[in-house]
Amino acid sequence: MANNRAEAERVHGVLQTLAARVAAERIYFRDPVRAQERFQAPIPTQRYAVSDRDRVVCGLVAKATQTHAAIGLLAKGNLAQDALALARVMMENVFSVSWILQEPEFRTDLFFLSSTLFRRHLAELVITHYTHRPDAVARAKKLLEDEHAVDLATRLAGSWDKWARRDEDGRLVPIGARGIFLDLGVKLADGTKQSFAYEVMYFAHSHQIHSTADSLDAIYRQELCTLSPPVARRQLLSPVVLPQIGMLPD
Repeated sequence: MANNRAEAERVHGVLQTLAARVAAERIYFRDPVRAQERFQAPIPTQRYAVSDRDRVVCGLVAKATQTHAAIGLLAKGNLAQDALALARVMMENVFSVSWILQEPEFRTDLFFLSSTLFRRHLAELVITHYTHRPDAVARAKKLLEDEHAVDLATRLAGSWDKWARRDEDGRLVPIGARGIFLDLGVKLADGTKQSFAYEVMYFAHSHQIHSTADSLDAIYRQELCTLSPPVARRQLLSPVVLPQIGMLPD
């Protein structure tokens, strides 16, 4: 664990240095490129799917760098629980990049184009919940009726909350966060995969994201009610300290 932490600190130190260098050298993005043929319509048309690969890579690295800086600010402000919530965000970012690097061009295109599914779901929500805004509803319907977008959404084979990956036969199948972590996990003797990162680290940080009862453990340790950040530092993966309701001492 100590070695992993040291390596993580080294990597993010490099990212911080890289951020300053990129800003100083004023590196321009290249133009978007035609996405791989797997994402194109079967019958050629004047419209085709493009992928902005440079911005995908830069965006993921920038997000990791900025989230790491935000974690540092929260930790210095004694806001450890909020820092832990962002730690899970950064963990997802790191594993997304690692997963993309297994098939760089294909999965970069897939990552970029997957926003089509999200935008289509958002359009459906606008139609359902913004009936008082006919102008917004009209734009949403236009997006949903776009034949090019419909074909692309079908080809992506995912959903608004999932990506996709190629199976052994080359077909695209949906994959969520757990699937990405397992793809990068350890293969067991029975052929299944196991992911310490997902099953332990991701789980341990999730309660901070979702405000579960365990996310209040720092409050449970205090004697006085305060709305300020707790003074006591919380240890990572500390034992769960919950009120023992129904199991009070005699």
